[in-house]
Amino acid sequence: ICSLATFGGAVATAESTLPTTLQNGNFENGTTGWSITPNTNGNPGTLTAVNAAQDASHTIRLVDGYAGYYTTGHTSTWLYQGVRLQPGKYTWEYTSDLIGTYYFMGAYTSIENIGKAAGLIEADTFSAVRHDGTVSTGYKLNTNYYQLYLGAGKGSYTFTWDFTIENATDVYFAVKANQGGIQYNDNMTLTGEVDTNLNTEL
Repeated sequence: ICSLATFGGAVATAESTLPTTLQNGNFENGTTGWSITPNTNGNPGTLTAVNAAQDASHTIRLVDGYAGYYTTGHTSTWLYQGVRLQPGKYTWEYTSDLIGTYYFMGAYTSIENIGKAAGLIEADTFSAVRHDGTVSTGYKLNTNYYQLYLGAGKGSYTFTWDFTIENATDVYFAVKANQGGIQYNDNMTLTGEVDTNLNTEL
């Protein structure tokens, strides 16, 4: 197992211009590398790099330095980042302090398919672990994404998503809350083991 950073900068192919590493997963460089899906409803949501709770009612337990403070606008908007990956097994992991009723996450094969079953890369294994070490059972695989129900309206979790791809693929990692929900996302990493016996571009 090695960090994807081992594989170097951008993929020099006609198929993709995406980087081969997850960029700025700790938000120490502001919001560089991150985007919000477009929508026509006039409420796209906002993303800001912060190092403290933005409201006295917010409990943040897992922020280390800076975090990506994302307020979900319309329910159709997602916070995402795309990476070009070679065939192999990967682990996407990050922490999030959440305020809201529902939380959604997924890895997808195109921007157009974010939030849709057609583009979802189903996890080999998935876990949501609370800050106190309790493994959550309040999540499920929906047709279009993984969904976590926050019965108390807030919570602090470490999410781990293990998955496998068999061909060189653009992968878009995406998260959102229910409309008006809030996330402090941080400590996002992507590690993997490339299988050079498959269709790689290396």
